[in-house]
This record gives sequence, C-alpha cells and structure tokens, in this order.
Amino acid sequence: MARVLIFCTATFPYGTGETFIEHEIQYLAETFDRIILISNNTHDTITRNVPDTVTCTQVSYELSRIQKCMSFIQLCNPLFYKELRIIRRTYKKSFSKLQILTALQTLHKTKVIGSKISKIISACTHKSDALYAYSYWANDMACTLTKLHTKHAFTRCISRAHGWDVYFEANVAQYLPFRHYILEHSDGIWFISNAGEQYYSQLFPNLRHKMYMSRLGVLSAGVCPSKTDTTIRIISCSNLIPVKQVHKIIEALANIDSLPIEWIHFGDGHLRGDLESLSAKYLTEKTNCSYTFAGQKTNQEVLEFYAKNHVDVFINVSSSEGIPVSIMEAMSFGIPCIGTDVGGVNEIISDSHNGYLLPAQTSVQEIADAITRIATLDSQQKTHMRNNAYATWQTRYNAEKNYRDFAHMLTN
Repeated sequence: MARVLIFCTATFPYGTGETFIEHEIQYLAETFDRIILISNNTHDTITRNVPDTVTCTQVSYELSRIQKCMSFIQLCNPLFYKELRIIRRTYKKSFSKLQILTALQTLHKTKVIGSKISKIISACTHKSDALYAYSYWANDMACTLTKLHTKHAFTRCISRAHGWDVYFEANVAQYLPFRHYILEHSDGIWFISNAGEQYYSQLFPNLRHKMYMSRLGVLSAGVCPSKTDTTIRIISCSNLIPVKQVHKIIEALANIDSLPIEWIHFGDGHLRGDLESLSAKYLTEKTNCSYTFAGQKTNQEVLEFYAKNHVDVFINVSSSEGIPVSIMEAMSFGIPCIGTDVGGVNEIISDSHNGYLLPAQTSVQEIADAITRIATLDSQQKTHMRNNAYATWQTRYNAEKNYRDFAHMLTN
C-alpha cells in the first residue's frame, strides 16, 4: 500500500512564488511514496526542481464569469445558511453583501474545483493507496479538500494557516469563509505562529483540539561576511504591494542624514513604479544614501547575496504578517532584523535582543530611530545581537528539524 499525498499550493513549483516550499517538499518526498501536487498557477511554467516522486498539475483557483453567476445555485445549499448563522452568532457580525457573495462563491468553487481534483485523484491513485490531503493555505482549496475528505477516505486531511488566511481584518470583506467548517470536518489546521493559533482559539474555543502550531523554517546557507566598510547596508525583501508598506522605509531613510546608507530591496509588484518615483523624490539627492530596486529574485539568489555581502540589518514593516520567511532567512545568516509587531513577528524578533520590534502602526520616525540604533551599536553589542539572531534561527526556525517533524506528523 503506497502512501500518496495530495498537496495543494497557490503557485509552487510554477512561477516564482512560495519559495519556502522548495525546502519543505524535500522532506515530504522522504515521507510519502508519491506526491500529487496541485497548483493554482495556470499561467507559468515549472521553474523549480521537485523530487522525482512528485507529479505536478494545474487547476485554476478562479471562477469564470458564468461560474460566478451560477454561484447563486448555492442558495439552496444548507451549508450556506449554517455559515450565515456562524457569521452572526460566532463572529457577532451583521453579514454584508460582499460576505454573502464570498460565501456563495466559495461553496461553488469547492464544487467546481472538487470535481477536477476528484478526477485527478481517480486517474493518479489506486484503491489500495493511503491518501493524505494537505493544503498549504487555509483557503478555498482547504475547504475543497475538507469537502472531499469523506468521499475519498483521506487518512488525514489538514491545512496550514499563515497570515492573510488567518486574520479576518486582513481581507477586504473582513471575513474568511467556512473556517469553522474546515476545522470541524478536517483533521485540523496547523498554524505557523502562536498568534494565529490564539486568534482562532478565541473564535472557536470548542475546536481548540484541532488547532496546532508548526513553524516554517529555512536551511542554513552560509555565514554573512565580516564588515569591511562603514556603509550601513539595509535589505528588505517583499512583494511591492500596499500591505508591505515599503513607502515607510523610503520616508524613514529620508529622515536619516548622519549615516552612510545603502538600501537594497528584493521583490517586485504593481507598486514598483510609484515606489521608485517616491525614492527619486526623497532619496536621489541625498549624498549619504543610495538605493536599488533589485526586482524579483529567486530564493537562491537572495541567499547567495547574504553569503557574499555583509548586511547590517534586515527590515520588514508590513501591516499584516504570519511570520515572514524573509526574516528567518536573514537570521540564519546572523543578520539583526527590524519588524512591526503584527501577526507572529513578535515570536521571531525579540526587542533589543536580535533586532528591534516596532509598534504595529509604526511611524516613519520610529523606523528611522531603529535603523540608527542598530547602526550605532558598538562592535561588541553588534556581535552579540548578530549571534542572538543566528541562535533564534537555529533553535526555532531550522527547516531540517521543523519540516521533518511536520512530515512525520502528517503520517502519524
């Protein structure tokens, strides 16, 4: 009897997203005889290597215009009315039109996508196989797998939950559909942070026994070289989208006149043009500051940069997060980090220990002050903070331990 994992992702291994799965997939492949990887990225080609036992296929996450119209058929679905009761009684909210549309479309999506996944399972597995189901995100794919749990007799059906898929406030509708249903009818949700688990424990206290915490992690890729110049090298790494608040970094750097600074941002997004214009306005004429928008880089390229260049500080000032993998990667090189106290960031950044933790609604001046504090530490204090950053990665975010434990959990 073969152990087969049905693994749903948003993009991996197509395109450039979900770089953190590049490590996890290796340990999953050690645990399962075969993996059927279903990606919602239907536009790109495979860009990452996967183990030989992994079969990749693509299923769109989006409904067509006609399918969205047909979502109103779900008004006849008892699950829809149960969800409305949960919105009112559990979330204590008056449901909005957007929440109603979201719930209806999620239900219809589970039907449309569920039919496609069922066909994939039937074509790629045998009746004697032990099937396991795992959605990397607690989203509509998790809901779909949960609905298929009984039909395909999954030995275990679980999902991970990160940031945007945890916090209702991080979404336009102020709502995430069918979270109670996923918890109740699957084998549980594995949160990447204590903060996420606590958030759901308050929402669904009767389902705490189905909530678990399993940290993400990164592999050690080297040691950051010693400092050989006086320039303060600052790195940020994220998509250029509103929630990442990269404009605050630009404005903070504009407030620093006494330090020689080099800022490099890895990542791309629809705000790139606006942020480049903002940088030109505030930073171009500053003689003490240079900046580079390096664009989208592979995970390996970013790690190689850390291995070849001394980095003084990594910075992330997002308004919403799970626990940023980018911070884990920086700390694996002993790089102190500055971050906002959102999501589970306070589980990785300990203020004045391995970096500086800023208020969730941090000001531009607070960011500038944190950069200045790190830059002006004496050599002994800098070494101590860098050692603490490395120790944080080693004890809590070591991929080899965390992913091996998670893969073992999936089958036991």
